[in-house]
Amino acid sequence: MCDSYRLPSDADQIVSQFRIENETAEIGEKFRMDREVFPGDIAPVLILQSEERVLKNYKWGVWNSKTQKYETVARIESFKTSPLWKDAIKSSRCLIPASSFSEWKTLSETERINVEINHKSTELFAFAGLHVHYHEGGQIIPGFAIITVPASLEMTPVGERQPGVITQEDYSSWLDGAADPISLVRSERGIVFEIKKDPSTEAEDLSSG
Repeated sequence: MCDSYRLPSDADQIVSQFRIENETAEIGEKFRMDREVFPGDIAPVLILQSEERVLKNYKWGVWNSKTQKYETVARIESFKTSPLWKDAIKSSRCLIPASSFSEWKTLSETERINVEINHKSTELFAFAGLHVHYHEGGQIIPGFAIITVPASLEMTPVGERQPGVITQEDYSSWLDGAADPISLVRSERGIVFEIKKDPSTEAEDLSSG
């Protein structure tokens, strides 16, 4: 799936790869780069606004009043029919820039390790996402979720699902909402994953609670 992801350290790379209107200095000032993003965190997402690509700070997670929990992912198999996502997939798509993402892999009933997945190239991930404004504590909160797809062959040693990605040539088609979304979301398409054990993470003893 995607338990966390890392933002790139270089704002110039975001400007170059995503061809956005935000200035590099503004990105460095408004959007905290070079950090790990967890569910509930505020992070930059790319949206189409007045036909221009801009970055916005949104919260990772959308409140689902039916299930009474925050949804951080949207499954590609059901987002067209889900009450939470079916409108967003038509008009509120976004891209989530990331340099890597991490998952917890279960080794046994008592142990699991954190695994980081990187591009072998220098390209950033562009996760396919949906953004939804929801009410919380009397405020309107802009939130986003990452679309997930069945795992590619490279990812199956880690888990059964992974974030869906959008290739550079499909950025515009994804953001403007006109093209069929399922045809644009990829799990591979020329992308090679390198799976690494996080050297800073010890195996976690699940029996401790």
